Amino acid sequence: NEVRLEDSATLTLSAPAQAVPDTGSTAALLGAGVAALAFARRRLG
Repeated sequence: NEVRLEDSATLTLSAPAQAVPDTGSTAALLGAGVAALAFARRRLG
């Protein structure tokens, strides 16, 4: 992932990709959210 400082477009396109967390933590957070929603629906419904 090369970032050339003289090319602002390359820097702008590469910055969001570095801010996104890796796939493992994203999947874990998504799974925890789905489990929490299922648990809340079961408790409240």
